Amino acid sequence: MSHLTEHNLHSIEDYIHEGQSTYFIAHALHRHVSVISRLFERYPRTTFAASEVILARSRLHAECTKHHARIMRGGVLEEFIITHIKRRYSPEQVAGAWVEQQWRFR
Repeated sequence: MSHLTEHNLHSIEDYIHEGQSTYFIAHALHRHVSVISRLFERYPRTTFAASEVILARSRLHAECTKHHARIMRGGVLEEFIITHIKRRYSPEQVAGAWVEQQWRFR
């Protein structure tokens, strides 16, 4: 799927206010019609507001990434990675060991 920028979303809002069709909007933004159609399935044309779409996307992104571990200098995860790399673990093995350890301590 082709990602739409904030500028694209504001342009789409302007085109909707001008009464332009989905096909016209897609053509003007050099996107496939299905990209714009899917956008309108999630955010209907009648209530489309670029600022609300941008906010909803940022909330979704925050929700999807809040459970990801962050590697902080001097943190537990950094020490864990360094220890296991020195033991010649592959990155995949380090990740697997980290996940296994997290489940053991829950």
